[in-house]
Amino acid sequence: MELRADQLSKEYRKGKRALDAFSYTFREGIYGLLGPNGAGKSTLMGIITTGFSATSGRLFYDGTEIEKMGKEYRRHIGYMPQQQKLYEDFSLVRFLHYIASLKGVKTEDGSIDEIIRAVNLWDVRGDSIGTYSGGMRQRVLLAQALVGNPDILIMDEPTVGLDPRERVNFRELVTNVAKAKTVIIATHIVSDLEKLASEIIFLNHGKIVESGTLQELYEKYRGEGEPSVEKIYMNLGMESQ
Repeated sequence: MELRADQLSKEYRKGKRALDAFSYTFREGIYGLLGPNGAGKSTLMGIITTGFSATSGRLFYDGTEIEKMGKEYRRHIGYMPQQQKLYEDFSLVRFLHYIASLKGVKTEDGSIDEIIRAVNLWDVRGDSIGTYSGGMRQRVLLAQALVGNPDILIMDEPTVGLDPRERVNFRELVTNVAKAKTVIIATHIVSDLEKLASEIIFLNHGKIVESGTLQELYEKYRGEGEPSVEKIYMNLGMESQ
């Protein structure tokens, strides 16, 4: 699977670009989009998930422009938003079956049960979502993104609001469900991507200012002491979070 962005730009006001000529090729693995608020991360996510169109540039899935694929392209996408109003009175089982119906996904194969086990919510699957903790709600958002077994997972600030322990648990969960998928995680939290991503793209003012595998970046920005994503972030002139 290959998702290729070719010169994607998004202009909200004349002369002001939220995304500026973004070009990158994503394959299987976990990719991190790192940058401060307003860097263009959510704009890129919106274009990839077809929430809105780019002002210019093209996006290709396995060599085919996504505009030509229509609904077929969206079947390959699972999206975990930063925030989403959940149905408080629904049980997790009911909620995921509801999401499946919206996506046109058949669930007779037991896939919903598999997803619930994968996000470690089996024991509370019949409880109302309104009774869930913040960390559990984040797992619900991940679960709904997994409905239909998409090969591309898009996550927008998935650990915002979680305490340190919940953040660690969520990172482990993402690692487990990401196998054989392309996972793109947009965040401004440096520590998350250092533990998760094999490749990181640094965005600022809508442009790529640096990118590469962790090993490549560590070698390039080694300097004094142990290399870290936080040091690279600061060397690039972006505020550490």
